[in-house]
Amino acid sequence: HLQHLAHPRYEANGKSGFIRHHRYPQVQLSDFLRALAKAVAPQTATLPVTPQGPTAEGFPQSDRDMTVSRLIGRINDGLTENITVVCDVGDCLFAAVELRVHAQTQFLASAFYTSMGFAMPAALGAQIARPDHRSLILVGDGAFQMTGTELSTIARLGLNSIVIVFNPDFPLALVARARKVLKMSNFSLSGKA
Repeated sequence: HLQHLAHPRYEANGKSGFIRHHRYPQVQLSDFLRALAKAVAPQTATLPVTPQGPTAEGFPQSDRDMTVSRLIGRINDGLTENITVVCDVGDCLFAAVELRVHAQTQFLASAFYTSMGFAMPAALGAQIARPDHRSLILVGDGAFQMTGTELSTIARLGLNSIVIVFNPDFPLALVARARKVLKMSNFSLSGKA
């Protein structure tokens, strides 16, 4: 019956097994694990080296448009062990594939489109649960419209979350230009320009 092992689960007493819709009342967990270990061949291939991901050397560069790759590179350059990245679905989740989080950094995401609006309230909960961590929220413009009011709670509680709103219809180059015209400070995860 090992061809059906994709989703095994066992009752609390450990004496019955369920695999999908099938029940195996006389199969104990220890017997199941021994059979599974025999059926699985050990892998001897070496794992591929994980690429470092983009960086943003010389950020900002006023003569270059801001791109998602450069933004993710800047985030990579500034991620520390006390940052919890909370990502919504959509473009920001696809961009977050390039993030290189630390061993102690948390990455929270719901990769299911019907959970749009997940990031803002999830980040609020994550930062309350781990006050020693700072939430970095990656959210699309649509999801932000759904749950952006959580910013008022984040502000009321004095949390120091960072919110990055992705908008595919508003190129990041325009944001960079607006920052320059308005003489806004440079983006920084650490608070330093």
